[in-house]
Amino acid sequence: MEKKHNIVYKTTNVINGMWYIGRHSTDNINDGYLGSGKYLLRAIKVYGRTNFLREILFTFETKEASLLKERELVTQEVVKDSQNYNLILGGRGVTGYKWTEETRIKKSGKNHHYFGKFGKEHPCSGYMAHKLRTGKDSNRYGVAPANKGVCGKDNPRTMKYTISFEDGSQEVVYWLDDWCKKWGYRSITIRNLLFGRRGQYKDIIKVEYVIEEKTKHKRMAK
Repeated sequence: MEKKHNIVYKTTNVINGMWYIGRHSTDNINDGYLGSGKYLLRAIKVYGRTNFLREILFTFETKEASLLKERELVTQEVVKDSQNYNLILGGRGVTGYKWTEETRIKKSGKNHHYFGKFGKEHPCSGYMAHKLRTGKDSNRYGVAPANKGVCGKDNPRTMKYTISFEDGSQEVVYWLDDWCKKWGYRSITIRNLLFGRRGQYKDIIKVEYVIEEKTKHKRMAK
């Protein structure tokens, strides 16, 4: 049954200015709905609902009309905007909606930089992480026996990152995902910057692994 209100709205994070455009069908226009995007929901969890403001852009009589407007507003350029929470193009529920050829290729994964890479060749493998961190090849990676029982920052093999900002300051980060959630950055975008797949992101100009010289550690007593 058709809902009474079919709206296209914009939800804005009043802390960092990031925003999200979506559509919603409801019988109560003041139901407090903010959106269901993955990144948006994560941000709401971090900042709290009170720090998000929903603005109704358009109201339609039918769901189909609101989907068409969402499709018109949430374009590829909007999705790529670093200040935007939308992950996919708008209007996914429009009758007769078809993927663009570019989207079909992306969804197939054939052009993805990870496609066809397995084991040590995969960028997310422990081998590659060790090589990027130390600058050396190694068949041994992960937590060495000498470091068993040594956790967190005290473990010399804990992954560390140097974040360089446009004002010239730097920060050493241990847990990248937690740090991104705390300060409102997208961890996937930070990693793209780390691997050289994009340029400056907001006020961050460079992300690097902290490369340390290999040190000898005495084995812990059994």
